[in-house]
Amino acid sequence: MDLECFLLHFRNLRAFLCPSPRFGADDVLASDFLGMRTAKDIGDSAKLDRDKTRLDKMLAHVTYSRSAYVQASDHRWNIEGMLIPMLDELQKFVAMLPAEQRAWFQSIDWLRAQRSQAQARLVP
Repeated sequence: MDLECFLLHFRNLRAFLCPSPRFGADDVLASDFLGMRTAKDIGDSAKLDRDKTRLDKMLAHVTYSRSAYVQASDHRWNIEGMLIPMLDELQKFVAMLPAEQRAWFQSIDWLRAQRSQAQARLVP
């Protein structure tokens, strides 16, 4: 359950920072906090998209291709490899916020500390 929880939150944060063209009118996006009138990628989607298709197929949708991932042994997840770029992008986002809004999110120092811990656990 811990893995599924991480993957679900990763997917949600990715959509928050890098919305798809089909986002809902009531979706909360990072660009909303920066006063942008249209949805805009705040995060680096190239960094956060690496596992997007597999994550969608394995977690969010019931698909016939799910078994192909399992048979190919492509059902394991590099948690730290996903977490580090997400924490980097969240740091950038928080740094762009006006000071009064920064308090609504984890501090940059906390995000840096989490990144350092993930980096220490990273298996090459």
